[in-house]
Amino acid sequence: MAAIFQKIIAFFMSILAFFGINFGGGGNNQPADEPETYVVTESKVEFSFFSNPSTGYTWEVELNGDSVEKTGENFVSDDHAGMAGAGGTQYYTFTAVHEGVTTVTFRYLRPWEDEDPIETYTAVVRVDADLHITVD
Repeated sequence: MAAIFQKIIAFFMSILAFFGINFGGGGNNQPADEPETYVVTESKVEFSFFSNPSTGYTWEVELNGDSVEKTGENFVSDDHAGMAGAGGTQYYTFTAVHEGVTTVTFRYLRPWEDEDPIETYTAVVRVDADLHITVD
C-alpha cells in the first residue's frame, strides 16, 4: 500500500514540476528580465526593472554625482487578474540639472537583510551643455 501511495505522490509531483509549480523556496525573488532597460528623452532618462515588492525585495538607488536628480518613481503591477504576490515593473526617472557625469547604481535587495544584493545594475549618465542625456 505504501508503495502505491509513493507512486501516486511521485506522479503528482511530476505533474506539478511539468507545469512549473513549486511549493518550496519562498517565491520569485529574482528579477525576470535584464535590468538594463532605459529610455532617453533629451533631458530625461527612465530606467525600468522587474520588481516584486511582495517578496520584500526593492530597488535601492544610489547617485554618485550631481548632474541628474531623481524626479520620479513608480511601480506598475503586471496584469494577473488581481493575483496576490504578482510582480511588475519599477520605473525611475532622472532629469538633467547641469552638465557633468553621474553614476547611478541600482541594487535589488531586502533592505533589512545584511546580504549582498541579488541583482546590481550601474549606469553612467552623461549630461552635455544643452542638458541632453546619454547613458553608457
